[in-house]
Amino acid sequence: MKYILIFLPFFFLIANISLAQSSFLGIQNRPRKGVLQSLMNPAEINNLNRSVDVFFVGAEGSFGNNTITFNEFLNNRNRVIDFAINKAEAPISFRSEAEIIGPTVGIRLNKWAIGLSTKSVVNGNMIDVDAKLGEAFSDYEIQVNNNTFSINSPYNQRVYLSNWSEIGLILGREVFSYQHHRLSLGANARLIFPQNYINLAVDNLRGTLVQENFDFALTDASGKVNMIYSSEILSNNSFNLSFEGFQFNNPSGLGLDLGANYQFLDQEGPKFNVGLAVRNLGSVRYPTGQIQNNSYIFNIPPDQFFNLNELRGSLDEIESHLIESGYFQLESPTTNFETGLPTQFVIYGEWKVNQNFYLSVNSHQRMRDKQDNSQIISQNLILITPRIVFGRFELYSPWAKLELSGLSGGLGLRFGGFFIGSNSILTGVLAEGKLIDFHTGLSWSFGKRQ
Repeated sequence: MKYILIFLPFFFLIANISLAQSSFLGIQNRPRKGVLQSLMNPAEINNLNRSVDVFFVGAEGSFGNNTITFNEFLNNRNRVIDFAINKAEAPISFRSEAEIIGPTVGIRLNKWAIGLSTKSVVNGNMIDVDAKLGEAFSDYEIQVNNNTFSINSPYNQRVYLSNWSEIGLILGREVFSYQHHRLSLGANARLIFPQNYINLAVDNLRGTLVQENFDFALTDASGKVNMIYSSEILSNNSFNLSFEGFQFNNPSGLGLDLGANYQFLDQEGPKFNVGLAVRNLGSVRYPTGQIQNNSYIFNIPPDQFFNLNELRGSLDEIESHLIESGYFQLESPTTNFETGLPTQFVIYGEWKVNQNFYLSVNSHQRMRDKQDNSQIISQNLILITPRIVFGRFELYSPWAKLELSGLSGGLGLRFGGFFIGSNSILTGVLAEGKLIDFHTGLSWSFGKRQ
């Protein structure tokens, strides 16, 4: 169906995400520390394996959901959304992200350490879409001439897309060292360069959806619609998101990571490594007029109908149709728009079992409300990673319990400064996993060993 329906923009938008926050899980808990590890916890910059570490480039991408498996995705890739909404027994959520780390360097000088990082991120989520509502618009249902659907979704359903670049200044200090014990603190202050933000949401939707042939109408309905977008990044008839990589112009946000790290040392180095961090504190304020943030409260009486087929064209045209219908009342629009960064609490532990075998546990917990229309979100997870190390060669297998896609298991390898891996290759290909992802990167360290 070619019409853009205001209550189902989720499906059109998610289909246009061509890139898939894993944050380099698995490799970030490697025993030989580099500047990459300080992006998870800035206190780790005090633990650089050598006095200088240069991370040239890295990339990670992921696509996860709570409904369909990797094999089902491949077998139904031309009709993924229809397949998902017909299979789902609970609200549908999709998550897609890509992250590129540009030139990044860390330097350790006695008890102090400093670093400079560059990064670009594109992030998209479809959150808690009512499967019953989606089923009403599926190809199967449209083939039936007449239908009536009762809708009761007493929560906020939203889809958002965002991308930004950032430059970070990392500073660390060893604050305590005695015999086998060492404690370090660190901070990463980041300048944020926002590029795009789109959010389409419908909250507390109740009513009746009537289908006659290929026409759809709402009656006896109420709820609230939110539309946040920049007209500069949307063509007249497309919801495509523009992503052009690193763009360091017009900074309008500040981010902050704070971390602490404790190490118990034996004669060969760290035996136990424990850390905690609060990541992505802060927000991004967009210049006045750059972002349109409009919310509409609607109430359609039982004996009247609002034709959804009229909602086509650009978002400006869609908003005009809403207002002209008389059923939608615009709330006071905001002139300044601010979005929150995806704040997380991270805690982890690493154990050197023997010279060649290591085990780590890592937990990430979201600290923001995922239903907030102005919020970029992250997901909760817990990760266990066993790894085998033989000199410059390392083999690791991350196993995670993810809030969205459930259990995932993967495999990765590192040789010298190059690594490549996936947190989902084992469960995604060999079993019924719901996550697809990869990560890779290249670094070089030199100078005095720690």
